[in-house]
Amino acid sequence: MASAKPSLLRFVTEDRHEPFGHRSGIVQKAYNVRDDAETAEHLQKALSTELEWLKLNMCTPSKFTRSAGHRKDEVAISWVKSEAREHVDCLRRIENLLKSTRVPTHCLRTSRPGFVVYEDDVQVVAEPSADTPK
Repeated sequence: MASAKPSLLRFVTEDRHEPFGHRSGIVQKAYNVRDDAETAEHLQKALSTELEWLKLNMCTPSKFTRSAGHRKDEVAISWVKSEAREHVDCLRRIENLLKSTRVPTHCLRTSRPGFVVYEDDVQVVAEPSADTPK
């Protein structure tokens, strides 16, 4: 019996990443909310704690596109592996902090992220295909 592909998660906002149209991830939004002077100090500190943990415990992908030639502007999107429990828990805490500031968030799930351009133990970065949740 073949093993099932791992489930991948992507935590997103309702903002769209132009010009590609896929939803923006919550990490960038968390930085924006944290740095906003209107955000309460306790939320800024909580977001800083979670973002710092991610910075220390999640590699920055080496690639976000498949080539430097044709389609070089194609941007891949990041997914976290569902079995990376600590990372998923951190992203869920960020999601809850954003929700407390009335930022709508969603969790997308797939086992088919598209064309993989980077992968490690925690994440997959892939150029989405037509059937990839965006």
